[in-house]
Amino acid sequence: DAKRILAINDHVAPAKDTATAIQAEVLRKWSKKHGIRHFDIGENGICHVVAPERGYVQPGMTLCCGDSHTCTNGAFACFALGIGTTANAGAMKALGVRPKECGMSELLVALQFALLGALAAGAAPVLLQGTAPVGAWAAAAAGVALGLWALASNRPGNFNIRPVPRAGGQLIEAGPYRWIRHPMYTAVLLVALACAWAGPWVIAWLGCAALAVVLLVKAGLEERWLRTAHPAYADYQSRTRRFVPGVY
Repeated sequence: DAKRILAINDHVAPAKDTATAIQAEVLRKWSKKHGIRHFDIGENGICHVVAPERGYVQPGMTLCCGDSHTCTNGAFACFALGIGTTANAGAMKALGVRPKECGMSELLVALQFALLGALAAGAAPVLLQGTAPVGAWAAAAAGVALGLWALASNRPGNFNIRPVPRAGGQLIEAGPYRWIRHPMYTAVLLVALACAWAGPWVIAWLGCAALAVVLLVKAGLEERWLRTAHPAYADYQSRTRRFVPGVY
């Protein structure tokens, strides 16, 4: 129910730098997309003041907002509390506000693991017997090594299997990220290639191709959100490749 949500640009109105200007624009577009009442710069104030002034706070309500002073709205006989961004996202999800892209990202993750699992299951008998081609073993080893290198280069808590950037996450440019933006996806593709090579069936190669398409779409979504979350990402994107250094 979007009518139960307010979006207010406050504290940094006008924006103090490029990052906060981008944040304000994201909120502006997101509110318009979901039909949420948005108090933009010039018609606003502090969130926990605007809400009661405009009649949005009523006795008996439960009110939450990302400001520690929200509890002052308890003066209007409601349960008001200040919460963090993650808790706010959970509250909006409970109200049914959920960007379509989030559902898409979960679908892509499910497809990724389903396809990789099917490829691994098909190649397992050949790999366990030790009869797989040398090339398949080399691709698998390269994939595992690259994946471990990417994990070691990423700081703890910064990695996410979904293409949605973590709140407070940092842009990583060390290790394999110096040359490619999605080394974990490249690692997954190398392992998938090894599985298809080990069991040379047409269905395995089709599965490998389908996985490549899934990861390509997933990378596109992730890059779009990273450009919003990190102003420096556009420059980083211009200096690197997606999956293969110097190629693509």
